[in-house]
Amino acid sequence: MKRVLSPLVLLLVGIVCFAPAVSADSGYTAIHGGEVSLDEFLVMGRDTPVPDASFRFTVAPGSAMAGTDRTLEVVSGPAGIAFKEGTGVTVNSDGSATVRFSPSDTAVNEASAPAGDGVHFDTTDNEDEKYVKKTLTVDLSGVSFTDVGVYRYVLTEEVPAERTLKRDGNPVRYLDVYVTDNNGSLGIPVVFWHTAAVAPGKTGEDMTYHKSTGMTSRAYRSSALAVEKTVEGNQSSRDQYFAFTVKLTGTSEVPLESDSKFAVSGSYDASPATNMATAYTSAQMQQANDVGGSVTYAELISGEGKTFYLRHGQRIVISGIPEGLGYVVTETEEDYTPSCVVTGDVPDSAQGNTASDAELTEDTAVSFHNLREADIPTGVLLRAGVPVLLGVLGTAGLLAVVILRRRRRCS
Repeated sequence: MKRVLSPLVLLLVGIVCFAPAVSADSGYTAIHGGEVSLDEFLVMGRDTPVPDASFRFTVAPGSAMAGTDRTLEVVSGPAGIAFKEGTGVTVNSDGSATVRFSPSDTAVNEASAPAGDGVHFDTTDNEDEKYVKKTLTVDLSGVSFTDVGVYRYVLTEEVPAERTLKRDGNPVRYLDVYVTDNNGSLGIPVVFWHTAAVAPGKTGEDMTYHKSTGMTSRAYRSSALAVEKTVEGNQSSRDQYFAFTVKLTGTSEVPLESDSKFAVSGSYDASPATNMATAYTSAQMQQANDVGGSVTYAELISGEGKTFYLRHGQRIVISGIPEGLGYVVTETEEDYTPSCVVTGDVPDSAQGNTASDAELTEDTAVSFHNLREADIPTGVLLRAGVPVLLGVLGTAGLLAVVILRRRRRCS
């Protein structure tokens, strides 16, 4: 059922300031519009770093629509509408506007999103996404409205250059400016954005069900890479720490800064302590593992990569790896027989102590398994136990003799 837009709501939806000017086209004095804003949201996974990403917008007069017995006529908006510079918003030489997001932007966690903010999330989980909001403003002060009517403009979000950025599912918004007669003079009681090119109704029918407060685009798709460790065999130590290096390869579809961060989680020790089975010092392992919940792009892409230390049953997970990047994970060789199994994205190679993939396209786990087994000669423990048992019995007998002799002397 369609809702009727009350006069009070019309006034609250968006009042546009205006300044009078003389119109040569009619008996009315022309009026000019003011500023109207639309929010642009960039949504990403909770552990995904905010990318350096941009979206380009254009705005132009919309198409006219003839009126009917039930709908009002829609008039193509007069020329003069323009974008306005703002935080993260640049007006280009051709009149378009670019909304830019960067790693320095502060993201809002999904669970903390203010009510009515207008952002749309991908999943029903209330804690697995976050977003950054920028405000795009159009300026109607250069537009002259000379008669009553519903004047329409069309704002379009263009396809982003980056393949892994996804624009709003409906990349078009319509801006309608209502110009009315107010006892012989023109007024603009309401201006609002909506999502469909439909005509407003005459008999209380309106477009509130198409009303829009913003557009929601998506950041690049990202994946998580997990490294897991297990040992097996009667000569394997579950206390021993093993060294792993994780290196990202390739080129990200979205440019990343050297200090762009990837979240680190898992069941690993932030402060490992050395032990008899481990060849590494506590200081060496703590410096590697105590990452504070994240590692930088520079750490993962340069040199041999980032080193972590894991023991049996532990895992470390690096989240937010964008499309275009691959990986090489290597375990430093020990006196074990190594093997590895990859689940998730099919790797290019996985054998022994190394796994690699030119491009990570889904959440993936690399499980390293080490085996150290030795044959224990049968009967050794039994034969070794006989002399020991005889020695114990001999010692007990000797003690008994001494005790008996003492007792006889005392009697």
